Amino acid sequence: MLKLLLFSLILSISYTSSNLYKLKVEIIGLRSNKGQVMVALYRDIDDFPSKKSRYKYLLLKPQNHTAIGVFEDLPPGKYAIAAILDENKSFDMDKNIVGFPLEQYGFSNNAREQFSAPSFQKASFELHTDRKIQIKVE
Repeated sequence: MLKLLLFSLILSISYTSSNLYKLKVEIIGLRSNKGQVMVALYRDIDDFPSKKSRYKYLLLKPQNHTAIGVFEDLPPGKYAIAAILDENKSFDMDKNIVGFPLEQYGFSNNAREQFSAPSFQKASFELHTDRKIQIKVE
């Protein structure tokens, strides 16, 4: 009985860890190497892309106008990413008096909208294996 229990436990651990994936994110087109790049990963359509609805996030140091990071231990599913070059490290998107962004930003699938963030649907992608995503900020 103990052998069967141990075998089941080992099997469940190996099954679980083999269904978790890595997502490498490369942010390109940064105008400077100042500050940090905030990269937020979302799993839920609700409130995309707000701070309160993010699933995980990374703070990356830009180098050579690029920032690279890895999200690990991700279950399979649908995700979207939002990235901001936070040059002054305010941990927020700086905007001008009429609300237009002053800092560079981008989304997965390089999704863009004229006057708002893209929808979760436009920025989303499926993750069912280790993967690399490249996002160009503007």
